[in-house]
Amino acid sequence: MFSLIFIFWFLKISYIFCHLSNPRCFWRIKDTKDKLGDKETYCFFSISAKHGYIRNDYFSWNLDKHVTPKTNHLIFSVYLALEEINKNSHILPNISLVVNIECVLLKYGEKTGLGLKHEEFIPNYYCANERRYLIVLTAPIWAVSTKLGPFLFMSRIPELYCGHFHLPLSDNEQFPHLYQISPKDTSLPLAMVSLVVHFRWNWIGVIITNDNHGIQFLSELRGETQKQIVCLSVVIIIQTDDITAYKEYHMNYNKIVMSSAKVVIVYGDHNSPIKFVLFLWKSQGIFRIWVSVSQFDMITPLGDFMLYSASGTLIFSHQQSELSGFEKFIKTVKPSNYSSEFSFAKLWWTYFRCSSLPPSNCKKLKNCPTKTVFRWLFMTPLGMAMSDTCYNLYNAIYAVAHSLHEMLLQQVDTWSENAGKELEFDSWKILPSICSMPCRPGLRKSPQEGKDICCFVCNPCPENEISNMTNMDQCVKCPEDQYANEDHTLCLQKIVAILDYRDPLGKALAGFALCFCVITSGVLCIFLKHRETPIVKANNQTLSYVLLISLIFCFICSLLYIGHPTIVICVLQQSTFAISFTVAASTILAKTITVVLAFKVTVPGRMRWLLVAGAPKYIILICTMIQLILCGVWLGTSPPFVDADLHMVHGHIIIVCNKGSVIAFYFVLGYMGSIALASFTVAFLARNLPDTFNEAKLLTFSMLVFCSVWVTFIPVYYSTKGKTMVAVEVFCILASSAGLLLCIFAPKCYNILLRPGKNSSHMFKKLHAKTENII
Repeated sequence: MFSLIFIFWFLKISYIFCHLSNPRCFWRIKDTKDKLGDKETYCFFSISAKHGYIRNDYFSWNLDKHVTPKTNHLIFSVYLALEEINKNSHILPNISLVVNIECVLLKYGEKTGLGLKHEEFIPNYYCANERRYLIVLTAPIWAVSTKLGPFLFMSRIPELYCGHFHLPLSDNEQFPHLYQISPKDTSLPLAMVSLVVHFRWNWIGVIITNDNHGIQFLSELRGETQKQIVCLSVVIIIQTDDITAYKEYHMNYNKIVMSSAKVVIVYGDHNSPIKFVLFLWKSQGIFRIWVSVSQFDMITPLGDFMLYSASGTLIFSHQQSELSGFEKFIKTVKPSNYSSEFSFAKLWWTYFRCSSLPPSNCKKLKNCPTKTVFRWLFMTPLGMAMSDTCYNLYNAIYAVAHSLHEMLLQQVDTWSENAGKELEFDSWKILPSICSMPCRPGLRKSPQEGKDICCFVCNPCPENEISNMTNMDQCVKCPEDQYANEDHTLCLQKIVAILDYRDPLGKALAGFALCFCVITSGVLCIFLKHRETPIVKANNQTLSYVLLISLIFCFICSLLYIGHPTIVICVLQQSTFAISFTVAASTILAKTITVVLAFKVTVPGRMRWLLVAGAPKYIILICTMIQLILCGVWLGTSPPFVDADLHMVHGHIIIVCNKGSVIAFYFVLGYMGSIALASFTVAFLARNLPDTFNEAKLLTFSMLVFCSVWVTFIPVYYSTKGKTMVAVEVFCILASSAGLLLCIFAPKCYNILLRPGKNSSHMFKKLHAKTENII
């Protein structure tokens, strides 16, 4: 009893202590963080300048805007830069920079939606005042900048994008007023491969997004890995479409789980479904060493996927100097100290729905230590250091300030137009005087007939040629093992394509081949077990055994076409295929001749010795010997070999077995076709003979299927490209072999197993007494 009382009072005192040390306002902050932490926010920082001291009261317009914890560092990096600039007498003396921040909460699944009100959408159109913004800074979602660009273009406002570098934004024709602060990741693949080599890893996985950045990164990474003998265990491409990415989730999950690679490189647009896929993998206990870039510092709702990984994380970031003032600024900031200069009251309102300015109505903030509120809010797994985007924003503010400062030092001529508004001519910027606009990368200069050399037109580069600089006279042809991207600005590594067992088509064909091998073996066992029955004996059981064994080899030879070819495999492909099918076709010819002789020879003597001596069986030996001679000549003169076709399919290197001598191949195929045609003709002539034990009709129909498949093969084979050609050849082998098996042996197995009454000696003697002579 005493122990229970002690435990009760101990817990009660602990609760009171925690309640006093951790005020309720922090719980309110936590709830807000958890609610907004799984959503993205994009922000517009509109910069303007005014003379003298400015009281920033614009925060009162935006109290309904949500600011997630992920955005706090972005906002405060802007505040820090503005505070330093406005207090620096050497930069823009007697002029203050003012920022208007518009942060819009992105709904789940939304990538480029603009949720601003109409009057906030175009920053230069305000009815309340005539504020003219100098420039607009955007971050961190690049797709939003593409939508905002046309509106800023109409307002004649330049835009600085401070997020991760994206190639589409560098197109000056589409975005003439947009500039990216972040440098391009030109050396990132080399750096990552160097890291892998440093730790002596040579078996890694790669996860990318299915966009231009991801594909280009993968191409450059493959080139670097080949130089350093590093192999890619698995390459997972996450689709940018949410629905498709979620449909492929289980397939990609199985790939990463089955892969033995313990190191995985992650690269792509973090606003794509890749962040959700990785978050699910973490929750399902997938632990790897993740190698990524700093743009993935917000990969999960709490930004902790990479950083809390059990195995470890390596993040690549652009080199930047440490801003010691930023951490001090965050630790010491108080709304009461800076509310006259910066709109911290907006953030205060966002979290607590109250005003921190006198008279304060923050009932929720009772007992809140305001000195440490912001320090608590800005704690992240990376500590309080600046991210790349924050650092870019900080530098962008300084770049704007220095540019404005430099511009104001120039001599500026001004005059007034009829409306009385002052116009100015900026002589600091050199006016362009050119005949033709420069040709961007991907285009080449073409001189115009009858005009000066300075006047030219820009034409796209021809196929498989690129131009990676402005105003190139000639495009550069890509190497044989590379191809040009869609913009003709970069040569990408071609993908090696073969009909592999890991390919779904290869798996399906191999599965069918193995299934038919098992079925044929089963039929052979049935015939051996019932070898004394009339159906088996009446149709010459020896020939039936030979036919079934040759069909098994026909199915097995199709497996030689699947997988990476070698010289030995290429030789075995054609020789095994030709000999197996020749044996099968000649066996059917022998069976048809046997049936015809059995029913047509009515007088003992002259031709009866052919049946008694088993002459039809020699047909198999003769036909096979002729085919062996043809194959020997083929392999002796111009045998098949492994060939890499670099031009058949764009962007792919097709590894196939070259036939060597095409004439020899068609001789072999034509000889096999002539045997099949002879078998079909003889079987067709014997189709009307008594059919209780006569298989003439079955042989006729089987050869009709066989000939139809191979007649169709030739036009279909030459109308396809790449590994599809190999798949067509394998399909024809399986289809023709399966046709022979089913058409000839399926009815017999049906009678043997399910209708034993038709497989009796009484029925045999009653209807076909003549056939006893050949048993």
